[in-house]
Amino acid sequence: MAHEHVLSRRQLRDLEAELLSERKRLERSMDVDAYMDESLSNGDGGVTPWSDGGVGGGIQTQTHARYDAIVNALDRLATGSYGTCAGCARPIPYRRLIVMPEALHCIACSSRP
Repeated sequence: MAHEHVLSRRQLRDLEAELLSERKRLERSMDVDAYMDESLSNGDGGVTPWSDGGVGGGIQTQTHARYDAIVNALDRLATGSYGTCAGCARPIPYRRLIVMPEALHCIACSSRP
């Protein structure tokens, strides 16, 4: 393992701050989603445009999936496995984690079928 791929304490702190900030933003977004589901209810027990898998439903699904990935990344950070590829066990480069702090795989493993 090359030294340049090992995350420094400062890098880990910066990435943790980014993950926490993104988790908070997504929680606010999910609160809005829940409000929209309630507000758009048609009152007769039917589904709403927001929750029936349409555009709003797709956004909700993506938001929840990203939230779960962020929480998982924070769990990995707490256990010391953050920044290690789940596929090949090599370090995930810091530059990739800056762009996608919830990354579970390095670029090589994420591009495999």
